[in-house]
Amino acid sequence: MSALAVSCLFDDVTQRERMEEQMSQTEKLTSLGLLAAGVAHEVNTPLAVISNYIQMLARQMRRATRASPSLTKSSSRRSAPAKSSTICSTFRGLARRKPWTLM
Repeated sequence: MSALAVSCLFDDVTQRERMEEQMSQTEKLTSLGLLAAGVAHEVNTPLAVISNYIQMLARQMRRATRASPSLTKSSSRRSAPAKSSTICSTFRGLARRKPWTLM
């Protein structure tokens, strides 16, 4: 009679799969942060130009229309670029933060 030997080896890969998933999520978040920073930069540059022109026009209008203050009320036009600039700063902040650790 011949003897038959069987050997089985099991390897639990659960922990490795979890870590791979965490790495994948970290890479996605890093990419999203870099994208947000790039978008913020591309949007913020023209906003700075627009804001400067609004300020320049407001100064010129104040000089030209001292008698009619209603023509110089451009605060809402000045606040729109400021709001957008704040949003851009938030996007840039996303890219600077340390990577998140997922559990």
